[in-house]
Amino acid sequence: GSNSIARVSQTGVVSTFSFTGATLNKPVGVAFAANGDLYVSNQGSGSTADGSIIRITPQGVASVFATGLLAPADIAFNGTDLFVTNSSGSGGTGVYRVTSAGVVSAYINNGIVTVPYGLAVAGNGDVYVGSGGNGRVSKKAPTGQVSTFLANGSLQSPMGMAFNGSDLYAAQSTSYTTSSIVKVASDRSITTYATGLNTPSGLAFLMPAVAVPEPGSITLVALGGLAGARLLRRRRAEA
Repeated sequence: GSNSIARVSQTGVVSTFSFTGATLNKPVGVAFAANGDLYVSNQGSGSTADGSIIRITPQGVASVFATGLLAPADIAFNGTDLFVTNSSGSGGTGVYRVTSAGVVSAYINNGIVTVPYGLAVAGNGDVYVGSGGNGRVSKKAPTGQVSTFLANGSLQSPMGMAFNGSDLYAAQSTSYTTSSIVKVASDRSITTYATGLNTPSGLAFLMPAVAVPEPGSITLVALGGLAGARLLRRRRAEA
């Protein structure tokens, strides 16, 4: 795969997002902080704790934010805390929490979720985790209670997830020809949002500090496996 990040302009022009100060090693998850910094998870070998999170400013200055992670995949912010899934499916933690100082701790232990991959945080602080092993989405409340949001088989390999308002978007990375992004409404109804993607993984909605979408549209970045990123923009009436 290509250890690079693609940037797509509002007019659809694709270019490589260049940065200095750190390197990518199998990037999988992406998330924007409130100040516009882009965070990227480096999966590494996937079998040892050589994964990391890097932080890239809008000016293209990169630095290592956290290290010593086992197969980090999708990432999402809750305030200043960054949550990270461990996609190895064995050993260590299912979901990490990383503070603004880069301190790593366990948030959800492995066994509660099966092969955790997709990750999203709702506005109320609930953490949603998609299981690549069985297509289930679990939810952990700030109080610590874990419950099932979508039952087994509801999604196909949810590799990346992101909230836009109360709607949950999930990247289903099933194959090179049938991968898609679906929208899960608050009533848990599921509709197709986008198709024709090449094994999408990390999803992130652009913060206003990064780009101003077209009026009445939503702007979503989809990290295409290990091959780069793609920007999707649709009118709200079509979403």
